[in-house]
Amino acid sequence: MKTTLQKILYPSLAFNTDHNAYFRTAGAYFILSEKRINFHQKDEIHFNTYYNSISLTMWKQTCDIKNLNLNLKGLGKFFLRISVAKKNNYFDAHSPIDTINYENIEIQLNQNETYQYTLNFFEQLPDTGILYFSLVCISETGFLEEGEWYTTTKSKNFVKLGIVITHFNRKDYVLNAIDRIKTQLFDEYYKDKIDLVIIDNSQNLTKEESKGITVIPNENLGGSGGFMRGLLHYKDNGNFTHVQFMDDDASFEIDALKRAYSILAYAKNPKTAVSGALLREDIPYLLIEQGAKFKNGCIPFFANTDIRNENIIVHTEHPLFKPNYGAWWFFAFPISYIQNFSFPFFVRGDDVNFSLSNDFNIVNNNGIACYGENFATKESPVTLYLDIRNNLINQTIQKKPSLSKLYKSYKSFYKIHLDLKYYDSIETIRLGLKDVLKGENFWIENVDMQSKRKELAKIIKYEKPETIDLTSIDYDIVNPYFSSRKKRLKYKFSICGLLTPLKNKILLKEKNTVYPPKENIYKYKYILTYNSLNKKGFIVPNSKLKNIKYYILMYQDLFKIIFKYRWLKKEYPKIMKNIATEKFWRKNLKI
Repeated sequence: MKTTLQKILYPSLAFNTDHNAYFRTAGAYFILSEKRINFHQKDEIHFNTYYNSISLTMWKQTCDIKNLNLNLKGLGKFFLRISVAKKNNYFDAHSPIDTINYENIEIQLNQNETYQYTLNFFEQLPDTGILYFSLVCISETGFLEEGEWYTTTKSKNFVKLGIVITHFNRKDYVLNAIDRIKTQLFDEYYKDKIDLVIIDNSQNLTKEESKGITVIPNENLGGSGGFMRGLLHYKDNGNFTHVQFMDDDASFEIDALKRAYSILAYAKNPKTAVSGALLREDIPYLLIEQGAKFKNGCIPFFANTDIRNENIIVHTEHPLFKPNYGAWWFFAFPISYIQNFSFPFFVRGDDVNFSLSNDFNIVNNNGIACYGENFATKESPVTLYLDIRNNLINQTIQKKPSLSKLYKSYKSFYKIHLDLKYYDSIETIRLGLKDVLKGENFWIENVDMQSKRKELAKIIKYEKPETIDLTSIDYDIVNPYFSSRKKRLKYKFSICGLLTPLKNKILLKEKNTVYPPKENIYKYKYILTYNSLNKKGFIVPNSKLKNIKYYILMYQDLFKIIFKYRWLKKEYPKIMKNIATEKFWRKNLKI
């Protein structure tokens, strides 16, 4: 029996991704309306790409298959080349790639027929690197319509996958997800293997809008509550082996779901969980992360790397660390190996906590990815409040927590925003620490975050984005990346800028992941943070009195962390055992 591991994907208008993420051509050209590659004689196409190469690391190490085959549909005479690209230096992303050609044969594609090729040398292939095929047209013209990699090896594991999407007041996104999954995924092969449920935290999806997909109205307990409700739905059903969490605003190639399913079906380790990468929706060839590790904070793998680059594609096969958490924009895991449910963070950090407290074997694979908003554009005083809570707790529950790392992490978090003069953000960061130190009762009483959201709203005075016309503002721009040695010395000898008079000017800062050097900021009386994507921003004042005040408060907070550290590392593992449980969530979700 044939099992498709991955199909050849072509670009679409849905993601506007550069075609080099899908294929590389020399003369051949893609016609979007016909969904095919057209060739003239001597034209070439190569599939050593993010979406269409096949991972030898995945299929020879993580999974158990005995053979690999290639199907092609098109028209014309071609040279078919089978190649492997691999690296000898895994630690250097820019080290040269070794390319080995294993096959180069002449083939004839006939319309309405499928050409089948078996890799008889599959067992001899290396167990790292990427495998791909190339075509060179040797007839006057030709075209390629479809292709797929498949195996006839019987799958190792029975997999029935339940997809959970948590929705809150983003109908356009979730209705699009329902339509795409229903029309593109539930074909004859997958209709009894994969299911979808929408957890409607906003309780505003109608029966007609759901198009026959199960929708569960749910009290708004955030992403934590929504995903736990979906997990319990499939757990109670009893027929499902795996669950996949997905954000309602995450867009993705439907084939990514099929590829994840195949990995779970052939995985050697029954604890295997598949974590999807995240690409920037505004720059769709740029990775935000592909795999990640929590260690005193979240460390994304391969951040800001270009998936059009073959060197990067091969390099992602060899992360320097093993991922220890999977983000919930795309995370599929086995139900039977759940030891702990999510901590009730509401949102932010619940996915990290869920992975850290469950012994999954987390894997990533090129081509399994979502497109999402750049994290920096989402940052706000509220998200910082949520982030500092989960950071403190997730550090504390690790096997070997460290006071010095907790101390440095909080100080770094705080100091970055103090340097930017984000005083509202500092207040919410401090509130996050205060709430963590309250212990178990705080979490029990604030599962829905209603009173806490009102409290946060009162704190935020300046950092409220609104539409800004930059042409009406006189502002300065400074280097967001570097400062001179002279500037650094001036900043240092002016006691962090406290002795330097302020310029009555506005400094423009783009809202992104770059934090400008403090030496380039401290002289300005106002800082304008601007998001060029939505043309919104806010202006914060630079106050010397507030700078002094918040420096003092920072060290007060750091003293609290030192003083309460033993309590934190003793108490939070106990709290986890009490409230990151099925019983807790059944009670709060009223099921």
